[in-house]
Amino acid sequence: MHITSDTTPLFLGTVHSEKCLAALPKLRPGDVDVIEFRADAFLPQPLQALEQVRATGIPWIFTLRDISEGGKCDLPVNEKIALFEDLSVGASWIDVELATAQSHPALLDSLKKLPALLIFSHHNFEAMPERTQLLHNRQQAFDLGADVFKVAAFAEHTRELHTLFSLLDHSPLPVSAMGMGPMGHASRLALAIAGSVLNYGFLGAANAPGQWFAPDLKRAFLHAQEERNQAPGS
Repeated sequence: MHITSDTTPLFLGTVHSEKCLAALPKLRPGDVDVIEFRADAFLPQPLQALEQVRATGIPWIFTLRDISEGGKCDLPVNEKIALFEDLSVGASWIDVELATAQSHPALLDSLKKLPALLIFSHHNFEAMPERTQLLHNRQQAFDLGADVFKVAAFAEHTRELHTLFSLLDHSPLPVSAMGMGPMGHASRLALAIAGSVLNYGFLGAANAPGQWFAPDLKRAFLHAQEERNQAPGS
């Protein structure tokens, strides 16, 4: 599923626990556009959980989140490469940390040979990075061959959201941006309306502060779009 900066925003449900897996059969058509499979949360045996995601028929993202950015994977790079190559079959996207892609050329080379599109991501659970730093990260992701740059950062004040909004402007590649923390809930809807291409919510249980229930986030977005289209002069 190829996306561009002009693509209608997509809404994701993240699967990171048995409770999330139990929620999959309850999804109604159109509740979510994409499922993110957090393989790191199901190590050392993620295959059975992955088969349940594949069985939905919904496009999915394969994520093996490193422990350094809030995940549970602390495997050596050669074992990560093997998991990406063996388990991402059928995935529409692969999500890997920008820092991991930068630090491990062998992993990056392996990922580029796979058919899935690449999301290079950056997470900061403690603070909002400076705008110049995130713009630099965005350019680095583009230069390394990412199809999407994703950033999730802690936002305590409204003014910090301007940093995330600025990443959507004049970007050389599609951007997925979201806040976490006190401003996380408001940011996720506002950034989707502003053009964030991938917008994350939870299914069975939240795994980041400020997350919406994924179907509710999509419905809120569609409602906002409908109101905008009905507004005078639209």
